[in-house]
Amino acid sequence: MATFPSFTAGQRLTAAMLQDLRDLTRYVEKGANQSVTNSATMVDDNELFLAVDANATYMVKCLVIGSSAANAAGDLKLTFGFPAGAVVMATVQGPNNVALAAGSSADGEFVARNALSDASFLPVGVSTSAVGIIIVGRAITAATAGNLRLRWAQNAANASATTVNARSYLTVTRVA
Repeated sequence: MATFPSFTAGQRLTAAMLQDLRDLTRYVEKGANQSVTNSATMVDDNELFLAVDANATYMVKCLVIGSSAANAAGDLKLTFGFPAGAVVMATVQGPNNVALAAGSSADGEFVARNALSDASFLPVGVSTSAVGIIIVGRAITAATAGNLRLRWAQNAANASATTVNARSYLTVTRVA
């Protein structure tokens, strides 16, 4: 990514400065479905990753379109892989991955969950109808640049495939 811009009063804007501003936000969209079957071991997403600079702060947003070959089979757990020394805090909003409590609406009980490290994960429910799962958060990198990458797996190993569908996306915006 470009150098984080710093402006002073009265400074003349150049094309390079404007390009740096444009380059503060990066975006990638998944072009093909990716499935996992009978495995709760985290895998790197083939497409949802973006380069991040060392010693920088990013706002992160990800839309995961998830589905399962069978209802209530496997579900989905999500996290991020990131450069050494980075700190990532994220929350997910998506369908609950546990049985609905008495008195809950069968039309959907959404949950918010938090993760603080690559070892943490965010479990959500998926079904045969694709569902949108929103992840938002902040990534603060240390001295190592690298990739911020969506990692995911079935929440519980199941013979029915769990899929992260095409058109899912990841975006990062550098804020410091």
